[in-house]
Amino acid sequence: MRKVDEHRSKNNFAEINAYECEAYNRISISVQNLSEKFKQKRIIRDIYQKLAQIESLRDKNANLVIPIYLSEAISTIYFKKNPMRMKEIVQKSYSKGLGIADNDFITQLTASGYNTINFYQNWIGLFRKEFMSPLAKGGTGVYTYFLRDTTQVGLHTCFRIDFDPKNTRDLAFRGTLWIDTTSYALVQIDANIDKTANINFIDKIQIQQEYEQLGEKEDTWMPEKTRLVIDASELFDKSTGVVIGLAINLKDVIVNKPKELAFFDAPVEIRADSKEADDAFWTQQRQEKLTKDEQLSLALIDTVSQVPSFRRLSKAVNFFVNGGYVRLTKAVELGSAFFSYARNNIEQNRFWLGMRTSPGFSKKWQINGYLAYGTRDKILKRDLEITYVPSTAPLTRFGLKANLDIDQIGIRQEDIGDNALFRLASRFGRSNGAFYQRDYQVFFQKDFSQNITTTLTLRHRAFYPLDYFYPEEFSKERFSIVTPFNAPEASFALRYIPNRIPSRNPNRIRTRAGKSAPVIGLKYTFGHVSDTLLASVGSQLGNYHIVKVDFSHMLRFGLFGKTDYTIEGLYTPSLLPINLLNVHLGNETFVYAKNAFNLMNYSEFASDRYLSLSFHHSFEGLVTNRIPLLNRWGLRTFAVGKLLYGSLRVDNEELVSKYFESSPEYLPQLYLPKSIGPTPYVELGYGIDNIFRFLRVAAVHRLTHLNAPGTRSFGIRAAIHVSL
Repeated sequence: MRKVDEHRSKNNFAEINAYECEAYNRISISVQNLSEKFKQKRIIRDIYQKLAQIESLRDKNANLVIPIYLSEAISTIYFKKNPMRMKEIVQKSYSKGLGIADNDFITQLTASGYNTINFYQNWIGLFRKEFMSPLAKGGTGVYTYFLRDTTQVGLHTCFRIDFDPKNTRDLAFRGTLWIDTTSYALVQIDANIDKTANINFIDKIQIQQEYEQLGEKEDTWMPEKTRLVIDASELFDKSTGVVIGLAINLKDVIVNKPKELAFFDAPVEIRADSKEADDAFWTQQRQEKLTKDEQLSLALIDTVSQVPSFRRLSKAVNFFVNGGYVRLTKAVELGSAFFSYARNNIEQNRFWLGMRTSPGFSKKWQINGYLAYGTRDKILKRDLEITYVPSTAPLTRFGLKANLDIDQIGIRQEDIGDNALFRLASRFGRSNGAFYQRDYQVFFQKDFSQNITTTLTLRHRAFYPLDYFYPEEFSKERFSIVTPFNAPEASFALRYIPNRIPSRNPNRIRTRAGKSAPVIGLKYTFGHVSDTLLASVGSQLGNYHIVKVDFSHMLRFGLFGKTDYTIEGLYTPSLLPINLLNVHLGNETFVYAKNAFNLMNYSEFASDRYLSLSFHHSFEGLVTNRIPLLNRWGLRTFAVGKLLYGSLRVDNEELVSKYFESSPEYLPQLYLPKSIGPTPYVELGYGIDNIFRFLRVAAVHRLTHLNAPGTRSFGIRAAIHVSL
């Protein structure tokens, strides 16, 4: 293995300056090994009885095999090492599936990122998990190697080496290597992961790669064939299997003839006639014949889709996978059902109904919105967002948004991000510092390269106190702003995301597994507080400037896990109303929120300049894999921490107190955001992940600023977290 490491750079195809090739990939999905218990479930029984009559659906052991999905694609792949760029031109493709849309994660497996499974890397990324390669530097710390014999593989004389993980619960492979005796290059590998490893929903993963010397001089080792089989037999029932198979073949390899850098500006191109190919074309062009099961899949998918019970099952599965949305027509979905109701002191009962278009409506236009109504405030909240995507190569988007809804100082909806459970929980309970916001936005987003995304946004916001629309109902609600005002602004955002790989879905960003480079963001905002009614509150209000930067990175420590950390900073020299200041996101719910300070109260601290550090270290099964009994439960441990330095200029701090109604009867100082001061805010936590495969529980300690009223030094938070 030392010789393999010494020749790594010479034999590793990722070290080639440039290459291009034709890639053929195929993915198939089937359900098999249905248990008797599973067959008797009411929604499954009709499907099984219908299909059991088709003899050709049975395997050699007479077990029923139900095809779900089959796709094929022929692409041209281009790679450039320095700077690292990758491009995929999809020449031809088609797919057939039962309830699986083209933009689902299954289809993403056929994108070119999986063409580069590379065992010369230290880590093999699969489904957001990283498995240590048997060829990794330092692999002897994880694997035990056995030199078996010398054998012939094609034209190559090879050492046959078996490898086993030292701890079967670790994220590592078991299998066999065939190493060329002359060049010490990898010729073939069979790598398997079984259910003893600490992974969820997967019974087995099998990877087989065959390398060959390709290119004009036939001296470049490339993975000519790759096979990936995933047996998710524990997804539904212990003896009910979902098997995903992926086959990738490369041919016509050309090396060291790099394209110009501008060629890679569009990372994915799909030919206009990519869907125009008949059966005769695929019979002639596919590099590998369809198996008997795959031929049956093509013939019988349409038959299966007509079974009424299957259609009901498909709708139920899609409901949860799509976040609670229900398909109303081919073009429109209603939802999310998870947000349909909330209760708080301002709205009392909040009823919510959302809508969005699907790809059946248009591949270039996307429309989504919602209506919400509160039984106490009697205001119809509404939201409408329209996005136009003229090009996905490079990604270009125009959009506009109009919104009227209730919001709250210290827990603004735009700060919550994509944490759906935290967003829902924040709508319950008592809202302090609440206000209404009318928001209009127009934005333009464009990728200027594979790594750089720019966004220009024009925005106009109007803020209203609670008693603005119904003064008789909210005359005694003093936890609100003093007077309405307007704030038009323009912002420019630049985001650098290295190691992105082509994605056929414009709403997804995918990064290359095995690489570790920081993501950097920069945003500048220029605006104006335009309402003269605020003159009595702050005579210096007017133009404002805000600069924000963020830096996020992932560090790998082998068996000791990995750390995700983010450094964020903001600066504004301007006098700002509290709605425009940065009020740090607290958390008074039971939900663990990754982007919030989990023991900070709502509206507790505000800053016009700050620097923060947050980290999340996942130990995976480093500890629990080595403790009897715990290693059977698949538990994983993690540690988290947040550090915040910030300050608020005196004039901004004075403006905060003037900005609210000042009656001490209705406005205790607890709800006035304060400056952090010279002592940073610090909280540290630790927890257990993968409880029952979907639950994460964290214990969080607050270490500073403990004397303020209502603060807590310790808290337990939980979150739903599903991963492999």
